[in-house]
Amino acid sequence: WYYYWALDDYETALKWFKPAFSKLPNDSELLLGMGLAERRLGLWDEALKHLSLSFDLDPLSNEKAIEVGISYASAHDYTEAVAHLQAATALAPDQFRSYAHLADVLIAKDGSLDSALQALRKGGEVIGRQDFIRRMLSPQPSWASQMLLLSAFPEEIEEFELGSLSRLQAINYLVLKAEQQRRAGLTDSRRESAGALLELVGDRTDLLNQWPGLAYAHLGRKEEAEHLLTIAPEKINSNARRYQSDVMMEAYGQFLLGDRDAAIERLDHAMSVPGIHSVETILVSPVWRDLRHQAGVLSLKSTYSQ
Repeated sequence: WYYYWALDDYETALKWFKPAFSKLPNDSELLLGMGLAERRLGLWDEALKHLSLSFDLDPLSNEKAIEVGISYASAHDYTEAVAHLQAATALAPDQFRSYAHLADVLIAKDGSLDSALQALRKGGEVIGRQDFIRRMLSPQPSWASQMLLLSAFPEEIEEFELGSLSRLQAINYLVLKAEQQRRAGLTDSRRESAGALLELVGDRTDLLNQWPGLAYAHLGRKEEAEHLLTIAPEKINSNARRYQSDVMMEAYGQFLLGDRDAAIERLDHAMSVPGIHSVETILVSPVWRDLRHQAGVLSLKSTYSQ
């Protein structure tokens, strides 16, 4: 677990999990660790097998139901994904991750934006809206589901003050604010939010590179933005779980810079790899609204098959 969580060294983590698994083949937590590491390494079939068995052995675990749901969604089996994520919300209604991933999958499944927003609002009702939003401003949800907060809780988003948030929460919040201000045409406010984001990140661009990349994109600083946002194709081998989402964030940055063709090319690539999002995500989610009428968007095809 140390190699997995602290060092992001998933290959070494798996090397430690495997011999332990040979001695404890029915240990649910060990199966969870193996499945998570395998998924990061792009071993999708093995990951789904081990995560599913982990949940079978511990069927009251909200966490394990979520991870199985994410794995089914990444294989584009959205029916199974929805079933497991709905089970997760029933098992632990106060766990925000269930609602976040369920919202992503409901859109990816059939383009149901209303159902996705309803899932987020249900989380807000159960947990409390302010607390739910605060938890959503963490690394766990995808940035796409964080963007949905602008539609699900527009009034509550306005009420937050940076001083009430942790550093990482504040960074994610400023990404939302800059997008909200972009949509409203508030150019000066948008630039202020982007500048505040850069100040918060400071010299930690090695750990938070895509967030300041978005800030530079909002400021129109193309060279700095592209340097921080660009995801090399080989990165899929080092963190397959995040790869699709990171490429989509790169596409978002290109869109902010005004290069719609580059944005569409990146989205097309994102749809060709395993990941929780589908073409429906692009055709429905508000963040891509201004790309809708581009012919290239309408021709996007998912070339990843289960």
